Amino acid sequence: MHLFLSLIILLSLWTSQLVYSIASPFQAGTQFHKLVARQETTPVADPCDCACGPIATAVEACVQSNTTDIFCSCPAFLESSPLCASCTASGSINSTYSADFPPFSLEVVTAFCTCKEPCAAAAPAFFVCPGGVEGVNCTCDVLATSYSEECSCCLKKADPWLEGIVALFSSQCIDYLSGGNGDAFLFKH
Repeated sequence: MHLFLSLIILLSLWTSQLVYSIASPFQAGTQFHKLVARQETTPVADPCDCACGPIATAVEACVQSNTTDIFCSCPAFLESSPLCASCTASGSINSTYSADFPPFSLEVVTAFCTCKEPCAAAAPAFFVCPGGVEGVNCTCDVLATSYSEECSCCLKKADPWLEGIVALFSSQCIDYLSGGNGDAFLFKH
């Protein structure tokens, strides 16, 4: 049970970081499109701007529009995530986007964008729930009640590795919320 709670807290912390990393640059009064200088006397362009810029622009537009649609920026993620991930994953590139769009976050968003219809009810567990201990109940409540077989099948096609993680957490949440120790696995592979 302690391992389960640790994993759920870790997932909750990760999801809060995902929400923060995607939304924080777009708070009122900031101008994300004006990237931090490259720590040089003469600022140079961000090396990942071509790859990640379309995602940042789309997310900023969604935030500026005050939409509640968590899938608002999906077209940009679906089109640009592979190139952005390959650029930000390189440890030798000094890019502002490396902190804002780490490869795993891009992978999660892209998979849920690919499966937005069958996974619409489960996606808030990853994009809306707060982090930390408070987020555990939100994350588990959403996953336990909303992660469907249809979502599982779609994620399995889009990203089998990520689907395994989501299925594991979902089944552990169901087991935990029903009084178990959180070690069940819902969709057997």
